[in-house]
Amino acid sequence: MKNIYSDMIERIMIAGRETELSYLEELYSKKGLQTCSILGRRGVGKSTVIEEFCRGKRHIYLQFVEYSRPDNIMILNLVLSRFLHRNLPQYRTLTEYFEVISEICNEEKTVLVIDEFPYLLEWMPEAASVVQRFLDRSVKHTDTMVIICGSAATVMRKETEGPSRPLYGRFRNCLVVRPLDIGVCTAFHGDMPLRDQASVFLTVGGIPRYQEKMDRGTYEECIMTRYVLEAADMAEAGPEFIRNEIENAKMHIAAVSCICSGSVRQKEIAEKLGIDSSYCKKILDQLEETEIIGRQNPMLNAPKKPTYYIRDGIVAFHFSVVVRMQPVMSGSREGTYGLMKHDIDSFLGLRFEILCRDFLLQRYPVKEIGKWWGLVDSEYTDIDIVAKVLDGNGLMRNVLCECKYSTRPMGFGVLNTLQRRTEGLKVDDPIYALFSSDGFEGDLEEYASDNGILLFDLGTLFGRKEPPSIG
Repeated sequence: MKNIYSDMIERIMIAGRETELSYLEELYSKKGLQTCSILGRRGVGKSTVIEEFCRGKRHIYLQFVEYSRPDNIMILNLVLSRFLHRNLPQYRTLTEYFEVISEICNEEKTVLVIDEFPYLLEWMPEAASVVQRFLDRSVKHTDTMVIICGSAATVMRKETEGPSRPLYGRFRNCLVVRPLDIGVCTAFHGDMPLRDQASVFLTVGGIPRYQEKMDRGTYEECIMTRYVLEAADMAEAGPEFIRNEIENAKMHIAAVSCICSGSVRQKEIAEKLGIDSSYCKKILDQLEETEIIGRQNPMLNAPKKPTYYIRDGIVAFHFSVVVRMQPVMSGSREGTYGLMKHDIDSFLGLRFEILCRDFLLQRYPVKEIGKWWGLVDSEYTDIDIVAKVLDGNGLMRNVLCECKYSTRPMGFGVLNTLQRRTEGLKVDDPIYALFSSDGFEGDLEEYASDNGILLFDLGTLFGRKEPPSIG
């Protein structure tokens, strides 16, 4: 039985899923057979979306498990027996159970959900062909809606998009359930200070399963409970995510470790791993496709080779912080957070840049975005974010941004540094933007208002304040 807290969590997760539910409802409203594959990383809330969509509809919900073939046969038998209000015989084949499902779907409009489809395929490789025949013959002329769902995106895409696979072309509708927005995630944390909520988001992203786990009063308490103390249950969450997304992921994990250690170009990573460039590119492409890593595009005539960064916060936290603290974990863990703090602060600063860049992409008509790096007065430096954005008059403008995740309000020093770095880049009429986790000093706010400087604080990033306009 669900308790009050779990009901609250479910409401939070549904509150951020209006677009996904609307998409499914639109498909359901159409005549004839409708199909849809639903993808999304583990813990992102795919099943919650499907359950909410199915509420009040005639449906069969099959959620398969990774344990064994007999376990999944038992699930089929129990679910269908419960739906029919009678005990089914113990059929031995998947085909026999789908014949029963066919009879149900031919009676009246029904939603069939096959959740964790990759697990079914693992134990019953014939499942794809069985589902193909079910779609092509059994329910072709009905109003059935068939949903397949899975966390292993590479497996799901291979089965539905591979020309040689039985289900090719049969699931053209695809819904990707993405992490929740930062503004929705604040509801998980009650009275936790806003900056601590931001730190939680920077660490675990908008994944409801992990947001729910980070349920202590402060960010430090969350890290100690989930990553440090004896019963820590998230210490291996980063590598587990990679292994779940990619088969035989040993080299992929090594590549991620290289990036976190500062080797951010393809050539550097290949040399460090001792592999050739083409194989390295294949590994990096797979990591990028699964959104574990991303690329920083060079902007404003920066050196033309792109650099890689870890896009997924949970993965980044593991390799940037957890791995580094393991040598101090053998004895007493008192004071461990203090030893970790430098790495955590560096981690949060980098993640804040990614949050700010994503915010620009979501809220403004950005045509190109990346980073500048190079020499200023013989010193190697960078500009956190450079974006080409259409202003209110439809003109392309260069927006140059600095992002600081600190514990004190930002002052003129950051703006002056940004302007000095820009002087030698020959940027016509740039727009300067400053992102600060702890707001801005009063004189900077006044100057910014009079001179078109864009200011973004946590209230803006959390959606509690309107973002400034460009032009």
